[in-house]
Amino acid sequence: MTSKSLHIAEHNQSEPLVIISGANCGLGLSLVRRFGRPRDQDNNALYRVLATARTEDAVSRLNDLMQNEGIAGEASLIELDRPEPGYISDWYEEVTVKHGEPTLLINNAGDPAPGSLEELTDEAIIGGTTTNFISPLLLIKHASRHLRRNNGGVLNISSLAASAPLPGMSPVYVGTKAAINMSTTPLAEQGYRVNSLVLGAVDTRMWHDNVPDSIKPAIQEQMRSGRPYLTEEVARAARLILESGITRKIIHMNDGLYDPAPDDPFQITYKEQDFSS
Repeated sequence: MTSKSLHIAEHNQSEPLVIISGANCGLGLSLVRRFGRPRDQDNNALYRVLATARTEDAVSRLNDLMQNEGIAGEASLIELDRPEPGYISDWYEEVTVKHGEPTLLINNAGDPAPGSLEELTDEAIIGGTTTNFISPLLLIKHASRHLRRNNGGVLNISSLAASAPLPGMSPVYVGTKAAINMSTTPLAEQGYRVNSLVLGAVDTRMWHDNVPDSIKPAIQEQMRSGRPYLTEEVARAARLILESGITRKIIHMNDGLYDPAPDDPFQITYKEQDFSS
């Protein structure tokens, strides 16, 4: 058995399992580190992480990083833009046989699907819609029985674009993020916690590649901190939310860019003190 296999086997199924999609870079990688690193004096993790990526190369690099950093868990290949029926269910059954039942699910993977509707190919529209909305719903569907049994929770990573899109943003991205937000209430009626974390500017590849440089200064001027969130800050918030017991909320984390209507009981602004014990 290789040292990498020993790393995976050492944690076996003694700690709760969290599935994190889109985990090989940016926010996803910060989530892996926040949930999977050792947390006590005996070097024990509080969670095992099943971290997903969409290419074999990304999975290999992610497994190496997790091994080198002492992160409990393993990376797994899943192509969330594949629309064929049965693909997600087959993957889920395979990984739960190996890793056990999840307690938490973080739908983080996202496809910006940049371009106007006429510019986008049919494949790009289907792939973006599948990645951002259909596959997250299917992951929740197949994890439902385990999440209920384990008193678990789901956190869908969404975007301020769903409420206040920037000019020229992809209709696929805006529409699918709005859809995942609006699914929060009916999903939360199924016996496990479900929330959507709606992010403003975050220092990720999407901020650098998909937000025009010409408008970045104006966005940052509206933020109290004057800068995008770091991915580590968002990962901390995600863990606090998932461990807080709160459910059925669309939680806005945008540092002053947008405030939900005060009379909307389902939308709130993230304040760390509200989620810290």
